[in-house]
Amino acid sequence: MRSSKNKSFIGLCGLFLLLLAFLATQDLFVIENEKKYHFKDKGSNLKNSKPWDTIHIDGNQGWLDFKNDGNCTGSGFYNDPYVIEDIEIDGGGMGNCVLIESSNLFFRIENCTLTNAEYGIKLINVSRGTLRNNTCSTNDYGIN
Repeated sequence: MRSSKNKSFIGLCGLFLLLLAFLATQDLFVIENEKKYHFKDKGSNLKNSKPWDTIHIDGNQGWLDFKNDGNCTGSGFYNDPYVIEDIEIDGGGMGNCVLIESSNLFFRIENCTLTNAEYGIKLINVSRGTLRNNTCSTNDYGIN
């Protein structure tokens, strides 16, 4: 009777350790993806050799096209949002530095400097976005 309980306990401990290992690798994967690429890092796979023009993402397909062109990271899911970070855009005195419309995918815009436009960031019919630590200055309006 006692060896049966010991085997059950050992089996339960083994399952717990497997679950713990799985969860730990998932958290590490998300952290790696969030910090893997930076636009100003010349060693990254993302396009960063040209000055940034304004950004216009129209719909969920627009995010996929933007990523496939090498302009952002992520996949648009909760634990792996599309990420635009560490860029500077001069809007040239008109329009929007960043315009995102008709999107319900997860995305994050962070540590960007967006200047000299009508709007630094303009969102139209958008959900699931996060804006962090962006500077929108010398625009007619910062964020709409």
